[in-house]
Amino acid sequence: MFDWFANHLWAFWILAAILLAIIEILSLDFFFLMLSLAALGTSTSTLFTESLNIQVFIFAVLSIVLLLAARPKLIHRLNKNTPNIATNTAGLIGQEVKILEQVTSHSGLVELAGDTWTARSVDKNKSFSPSQNAYVLKIKGATAYIGEYNS
Repeated sequence: MFDWFANHLWAFWILAAILLAIIEILSLDFFFLMLSLAALGTSTSTLFTESLNIQVFIFAVLSIVLLLAARPKLIHRLNKNTPNIATNTAGLIGQEVKILEQVTSHSGLVELAGDTWTARSVDKNKSFSPSQNAYVLKIKGATAYIGEYNS
């Protein structure tokens, strides 16, 4: 099998391009996509040269050019087209909570995004009972600080 690839280097580069594209699908970072495109470009160079050393050089040059020129533009375009979405704990700010136990400035439990969180009232003079509505105003560590929503 290795002898066949040695005699058909175009197939080696196509296989490398396919494998790198599959890795890119798993990573979604555009790094392996650039390598895949470089391998695809190198496969066309087999029409002009049979030297493996020259093909490896072409692959290296194409990889560097694509990684330095095309990848940053793709990432910039992706980030420009993707709205600024709050993720992780920042995405929980402003969410309504279900109060499980009375929440004061010293203790309390709430249900937030399907999980039970320790909670504290932002206002030291305000407490929330399970029948009241409250919203996450900030998160510090694993504690949600809640209060009344002021729009």
